Amino acid sequence: MNTVAVPREPDADAFILLLLCLVLLAASVVGLPFALAASRNEGTPGTFTAVERDCDRYACSWTGVFVSDDGRIRDEHADFSSENIERAGDKVRAQKGVAGDESVYAPNSRFWLFWLFADVGCLAYVVWYFRAWRRSRPGEPETTGPDPDTSAVDDAADRDRS
Repeated sequence: MNTVAVPREPDADAFILLLLCLVLLAASVVGLPFALAASRNEGTPGTFTAVERDCDRYACSWTGVFVSDDGRIRDEHADFSSENIERAGDKVRAQKGVAGDESVYAPNSRFWLFWLFADVGCLAYVVWYFRAWRRSRPGEPETTGPDPDTSAVDDAADRDRS
């Protein structure tokens, strides 16, 4: 029976996606701790007042003023995404990120879920990529399957021999 090698080597597009996943994983090392702190309401509580709306194809965010409850922190150029804001001038409860994080989050933020799902997907892709790369190296046996063009001929030859 003739066999045909099944290609498994990652191509250039797969390599580019690998690089993007590695960048996202590196970014999550920085972003995930801040998102987890926001989910536990460890930031500085205050009020966000919407000033200007900015929309792209996927979502809208607001630029506005964040003022902490104690008045010590005032950020005139805070960015915030919230479904509870309908127009400029609306005020919503918010929290400024913990030290080192200039982001403004909603109370009980669930942004950490973004990092979780992105990291799990990227880790699965990185594992697949390196397993496929390892199997495609020279000297490694390749997976083989029947050659669709010659399998019928081989079957007929086997019957003739019987």
